[in-house]
Amino acid sequence: NHRIKNNLQIVSSLLDLQAEKFSDKKVIEAFKESENRIVSISLIHKELYESGDLDYLDFSSYLSKLIADLLKSYNTENSEVSVNLAVDSIFLGVDTAVSLGIIINELFTNSMKYAFSPGKGGEINISLFINETGKNQERKYAKSESYENLTLIFADNGRGFPDNVDFRNSGSLGLQLVNALADQIDGSFELENGNGAKFTIKFRDLIQRGDLRD
Repeated sequence: NHRIKNNLQIVSSLLDLQAEKFSDKKVIEAFKESENRIVSISLIHKELYESGDLDYLDFSSYLSKLIADLLKSYNTENSEVSVNLAVDSIFLGVDTAVSLGIIINELFTNSMKYAFSPGKGGEINISLFINETGKNQERKYAKSESYENLTLIFADNGRGFPDNVDFRNSGSLGLQLVNALADQIDGSFELENGNGAKFTIKFRDLIQRGDLRD
């Protein structure tokens, strides 16, 4: 994991250096988005290396760090865009964690590019929970492995998704990746348009939970 992390960081740095050779904003943006995808994977291997667990990743901890990196990348640390996380105490398998990390990266990028008007505030809410509750749990469970049905929700209160765009057959590379990765984890992918855009991904995976505490 340590070697993979270092190699991915080298790739990320190379993309950053290459982007400096261009002046076209769209080209620079494409390099930046690719760099963020690499970073989302690199961060997983960093977390695995530091935890010493080669099979499961503390997704709540990982997601907090991923969002912090994305906010820094889009220079929104001091802006009016806020991100709220509500994630159960879940340890996901590495393959699923990689897919979800990239999915969240793509949806976050989509929100930052299209959902909010320049100079105006906004809110992004991300939650991941086990379907037995339908909401984030405050209790932690006895650590054990089990197959569970899970739901990831990514929602923003921006301008919403255009009605004339089919999110399942979009020309956007980001949405193509989201659809492909949702299929890869045998998940369903739905969009609701209302007060912003709400993406819901339901899937099943072998997970670990935290220790039970009342």
